[in-house]
Amino acid sequence: MSALGVALRQAFISPAPWLSWLSLTLALGVLAPFGTDVSCTPLQRLYCFAAPVGLALLWGVTARVLVQHCCPRLGYWEAALAVIAVSCVLLPGPLVWLTPHITLIPRQDLPGYGEAALLTAVLGIGAAAVRWSLTPGAREAGREAAAESGPKVPRLVERLSPELRGRVLRVRGRNHYVEVLTERGEARILLRLSDAIAELDGSDGLQVHRSHWVAAAAVVGSQKVGPKHELLLKDGSRVPVSRNYVEAVAARGLL
Repeated sequence: MSALGVALRQAFISPAPWLSWLSLTLALGVLAPFGTDVSCTPLQRLYCFAAPVGLALLWGVTARVLVQHCCPRLGYWEAALAVIAVSCVLLPGPLVWLTPHITLIPRQDLPGYGEAALLTAVLGIGAAAVRWSLTPGAREAGREAAAESGPKVPRLVERLSPELRGRVLRVRGRNHYVEVLTERGEARILLRLSDAIAELDGSDGLQVHRSHWVAAAAVVGSQKVGPKHELLLKDGSRVPVSRNYVEAVAARGLL
């Protein structure tokens, strides 16, 4: 399975979209917009809002994964707000057209395009906030992006040529050299892996093999090949996890 496919699978098996769907459906059922407080019973309101909210979240989760896969340098909220902005333009029309066919809400009670766009924005921000609160990787990616905007640059990155300086995705030790992969490219440096990890200056990541260090935010999924584990990174590469590091990697929620 490709890295994109793994990322989509991980996104949908996460509890975040399901809890978002449940909480947003319940909120709309209680608030009873669009005249549903008169035309529907409480149970009918839940039925009415479950389908359109589910379709909107299906689109939103898929679009977010695609954006983060194609633009990995975007922070969590940058990617989320980009998806919400596009959704406010693309979703209201199809949802307003489809809602009378899949719910009990009559067409005359449906909102106009502007109200539907506003509701899409509110639902999108709510779903993003739920995922942010439930997913450690999202919070860590946000903190890492914020840290990178500041003046501190890891010493290992300072060793790289200017055009390669960026967020470190992984470091691989080979003999007396390390291969450093950033979001801008790869470089080979005469340095021991242990010294390279020390020069990452506390960057959020961990050693997963005697020859490999990975950034936590670069991991998009994992796969078990026989008795062995592999981490799938956003650049499409696979990094083995040795037996000595499986427990630490699992504790970070990366397996």
